[in-house]
Amino acid sequence: MTLAMAIVADLVSPRERGRYQGYIQMVFVLASVAGPLLGGIFADTMSWRGVFFVNLPIGAVTLAVIATTLDLPARRAEARIDYAGAALLAAGLSCLLLVTTWGGRQYAWTSATILGLGAAAIVLLVAFGAQERRAAQPILPLRLFGDRVFAVVSIVLFLTTLSFFAVVVFAPLFLQLVTGASTTQSGLLLLALLLSGTVSTAVAGRLMTRSGRYKPFPVTGLGVMAIGLLLLSTMDAGTSQVPAALFLAVFGLGFGLVSQILTVALQNAVDRSDIGIATAAANLFRALGLAVGVAAFGAILASRLDVWLARELSTGAVRVDASSLQASPESLRQLDAGVQAGVEDALHTVFLVGAPIAGLGLAGRAGAQGDPA
Repeated sequence: MTLAMAIVADLVSPRERGRYQGYIQMVFVLASVAGPLLGGIFADTMSWRGVFFVNLPIGAVTLAVIATTLDLPARRAEARIDYAGAALLAAGLSCLLLVTTWGGRQYAWTSATILGLGAAAIVLLVAFGAQERRAAQPILPLRLFGDRVFAVVSIVLFLTTLSFFAVVVFAPLFLQLVTGASTTQSGLLLLALLLSGTVSTAVAGRLMTRSGRYKPFPVTGLGVMAIGLLLLSTMDAGTSQVPAALFLAVFGLGFGLVSQILTVALQNAVDRSDIGIATAAANLFRALGLAVGVAAFGAILASRLDVWLARELSTGAVRVDASSLQASPESLRQLDAGVQAGVEDALHTVFLVGAPIAGLGLAGRAGAQGDPA
């Protein structure tokens, strides 16, 4: 993704980047929604191992297209790879993600394991900062964070992706656990998000190309995302597929206005020599939003569900485990109505927490600088 975005910035004028980055964003949304859909079809009709084999023909076609059509001007330059910085960053972020994944679930927040991982994350990331200050060619130059646009865009991309995967991961879970939809049906409902996100991405890119302005699009998009999450939080067992699809479409409409426009803003704000590393850094924060979002919202789901399960267990309900329900939606249908109500409440909480996170991105983006496109 980083190379694709950097190539666009290299070949296309700043005014035209919105349209071309929009194409990349459309593919990203398509893949993010088509993945769960295909996964559901594989789970319903064949072995789950098919999710791995499907990548082989797709990868082969991609490799053939790149090898035969991509022709870029080559500029040789001496590079000194910052291996130490890369290792420290990877280790520090791994410890941080383990804290968000294990905390409150496999281990108590005050356990030696979680506290040790948290301390290790802090030490490693501080060491990474020190390494970047003395490295000849740092893997992530800290001076970039002195640019207000870079700092704001990185934070907002983190929050936006976090909210996006709260929907992509947990909306199908809600539809399966609460409404009884099959894995294939829940994947098909995500097509509403795909279609609205694709349309808004294409429209935003073309409007930005014509007007040269980008700030109104992510500001509007973040607000619409928050509204979509609030609408999703109103779903219950009686919600039919039509309103569920409409709520997903509202969220997708907002998401399509945000991500690729922010990438253009970032590329236009930094020096041409920094476009590659700035784009890579933005994608790093996007990936962090994905990983932290799935782990954090999963922890919220489990903690809320545990409250309900404890209440039901006191009245003699069958013992169940929050993690096993996430792994096997079919098992929920064998439980009594009280436990199912607990799952519904837990997933409502996930969407309600996601809404103000999108709002935080809105506040940060509204404070950014103007429109250099």
